[in-house]
Amino acid sequence: MNKEIFEIITTLCKEKNIKEEILIQAVEAALLSAAQKKLGDSIDLEVSIGGDKKEICVFLRKKVVRSVKDPHKEIGVKDAKKMDESLKVGSIYVKEITPHDFGRIAAQTAKQVIMQKIKDVENDNLYEKFRERQGTLINGVVYRFDYGDVIIDLEDAEARMPYRERLQNERYRQGDRIRAYILEVANTGSKVKIIVSRTHPEFVRRLLEMEVPEIAQNIVEIKAIAREPGDRTKIAVCSNKENVDCVGACVGIKGTRIKAVIEELAGERIDVIEWDKDLSAFIRKALAPAEIKSVKLDEANKAATILVKPDQLAIAIGKKGQNVKLTSRLVDCRIDIVADEKKDEKEKINIPGIGNGIIGILETHGYDTMSKLSKISVKDLLKLPGIGIKTAAKIKMLK
Repeated sequence: MNKEIFEIITTLCKEKNIKEEILIQAVEAALLSAAQKKLGDSIDLEVSIGGDKKEICVFLRKKVVRSVKDPHKEIGVKDAKKMDESLKVGSIYVKEITPHDFGRIAAQTAKQVIMQKIKDVENDNLYEKFRERQGTLINGVVYRFDYGDVIIDLEDAEARMPYRERLQNERYRQGDRIRAYILEVANTGSKVKIIVSRTHPEFVRRLLEMEVPEIAQNIVEIKAIAREPGDRTKIAVCSNKENVDCVGACVGIKGTRIKAVIEELAGERIDVIEWDKDLSAFIRKALAPAEIKSVKLDEANKAATILVKPDQLAIAIGKKGQNVKLTSRLVDCRIDIVADEKKDEKEKINIPGIGNGIIGILETHGYDTMSKLSKISVKDLLKLPGIGIKTAAKIKMLK
């Protein structure tokens, strides 16, 4: 190897923070291959960098034997002793056979190997760096778009956010700053593949950890997350200290903490629910704001049947079944919601002096229970057909 090649190695090792030994070994291996192509694959060769590391030498190696069977790799003991009296059977005879034009071949090969090896080492270093960060958040800049995927510039690497990992209600422009969750890191050999996501449930967890110090300090613990990306997320939390309100800690004063997370998620709704070891109680909390009449558990099949009033059925199920679907994921239990068509006898209208005809009018207009009837004013009662001031007074129990 000439002096210039070695200077390149020294400079690049300093710039790229690579050990010289790694490059030297790679160059020697490549030059050995080049020497074998020139001199023949059948002979045993060795390539070595000289003591001053500025010259390449090619050596022929032959084993000293009594009877030669393979002249390319063996030498008779008599011939060997003519070269070196100290050689004996079993010794290795070494002779320099560096071709006169090998310096040019060496220089060309070395340059190619050095650049490839540097690229490999850089890829390995990059892979290790981001492999350790897998499962955390990264910040970058939208660089370009590739068939719906977003390519993000991380300064020393590029990350890809596939279309399926994008929030569909977000629109990205080149140059936008973006935050995402590192989903996968792989070394493909030619480059490091970094896949990121903004739809993964763990993205919400990491955002909350940033906004809520109590979570980072393990005072508040996130027990479960269920998410419909871009639409709604349910998070179950618990407190590891009796005097700490886990839900309040996550929401923050006037909702400042949870608002910061919602803004990052482009307006995605977030329900923070207090976790409960009692599954029945946990389901009730998770289905809020729906009012639950009863919860029947089938623990063997991890299922629950929820009984609600007819007017609470739509609330419990949610838009497109979202509320019950997210709750089912959150509590890890199949949930069936059933409307109770029976009317509570205590709720039925029963007012002394009021006949079935008036009761029928009240029920037709939606006042079919005592609780609903108690909320109507006399003025509104008088607007109903067939109800005069005396009847209204009886209904409101006025004298």
